[in-house]
Amino acid sequence: MHHTHQFFLSKRSLYILVLDGRREEEPEYWLDYIQTLGGDSPVLVVLNKADQNASFEVNRIDLQRKYPSIQGFFRISCKSRTGIADLRKAMYAALDKVEMLSSTWPQSWFEVKQALTEKKSPFISYVSYTALCEQHRVTDETAQDTLVRYLNDLGTAVHFDSEELRDMYVLEPTWITEAVYRIITHKSLSEAKGVLSRKTLPEMLKPPKQGMFEYPCNRHGYILNLMKEFELCYSLNKSQLLVPDLLPVQESHFSFVEDGALRFVFQYKFMPRAVMPRFIVKRHQDIKDNLQWRSGVVLQDDTCNAEAVVRADKKNKRIEVLVNGSRRRDYFAIIRKTLWEIHHSFEVDKLGIAELIPLPGFPEHTVSYKNLLGHEENGRTEIFVGELGQGFSVQTLLSGIRVDDTSNMLAVLKTLLKTQFEEVCFKYDMKPENMREGVTQTQRSLDLMRYAKQHEEGLQGLREVINSVRDESA
Repeated sequence: MHHTHQFFLSKRSLYILVLDGRREEEPEYWLDYIQTLGGDSPVLVVLNKADQNASFEVNRIDLQRKYPSIQGFFRISCKSRTGIADLRKAMYAALDKVEMLSSTWPQSWFEVKQALTEKKSPFISYVSYTALCEQHRVTDETAQDTLVRYLNDLGTAVHFDSEELRDMYVLEPTWITEAVYRIITHKSLSEAKGVLSRKTLPEMLKPPKQGMFEYPCNRHGYILNLMKEFELCYSLNKSQLLVPDLLPVQESHFSFVEDGALRFVFQYKFMPRAVMPRFIVKRHQDIKDNLQWRSGVVLQDDTCNAEAVVRADKKNKRIEVLVNGSRRRDYFAIIRKTLWEIHHSFEVDKLGIAELIPLPGFPEHTVSYKNLLGHEENGRTEIFVGELGQGFSVQTLLSGIRVDDTSNMLAVLKTLLKTQFEEVCFKYDMKPENMREGVTQTQRSLDLMRYAKQHEEGLQGLREVINSVRDESA
């Protein structure tokens, strides 16, 4: 069910983390996962089956120091009912801290919620929902949309606003999770290495026993669209889809020229398992010769004349990117943007992402991309790595990564401003007296570039000014 958590985890919730003393547990993993989707929502940690494993315990002080949102720990036994009363009391107390409970609703909204709760079908259509709202005096379209967002957070009526999904309201969230679970755990999908054929859906979604949810054929499209919306799969053709999380584990065999390749590393404090499969879904049109496996992919872009290898390392919580080709920086910018789109779908500050650049000649040693930008901002031309006992050019390290030619512009500006400072400022309508005095040539150049970014012409205008001044000086 791990794949379906992203459907429902939200900030406006109370989380109860149940740890089973009979199995190997990873409380930090689940607490990190809650943070990345639920933010700082309150959490209660339950140590289950206390009657069967009396010695089972966690380091409560350490966990509470790392995760301040933990409201308490509770040893319980469902069999003997030990600790249940204390847990219930803590739940009521923690619910007071959930943001949504402080919201005030009109009576008509409660009536709509109650009517939906009493529905026997696990879903209703958009038309049925609006009719129900009007029946209970919620006639304004904005009010109906606002109410459904609240109902979505409550789990009363799960609704997604994309064009393919907006016409249906799911009244029983487990109807969705059960469908996706049946599909992704089906033996035939595993045997097909993640290739999902639409014609196999009736068999996959057949209830394993009487009384369980049924999925009529006219709802299969909704379920597949939901999986695509959450980037669990992508279409191969009209009749087949692919679920990257069920690709072969073994890395594909391929050739890739690493000499001169751009290298970049995303290091995570917590790396959600979904990042790499979602990246494959997002960039599936660039996949070269079907070279993809569960933790990596080879990409190709003819426009940029570039190829890339992107690998996830689950154990070390990192993603490595290698790009070669004549416009490798441009293609890297696309890859980086795609990964950051995925990052921002989580509570990004909880992921603890560090962007790193491997050092030339020492690929196992990296420096922080942010640190390099700070060096450049303050006019430092070299970064010294004490562990290696040598310095590296800041501009050389950055020039291999950045898409625009800011580094080249900076070098040109430093030269031009030595003799043609006033001409450049005049051409760009920037008064020299507004520039900082007594600073290095690099800092003065950066001042001008910052000024350029704040105006409509931007860096393109500054490039034209630089070319104009150089032409006149020639």
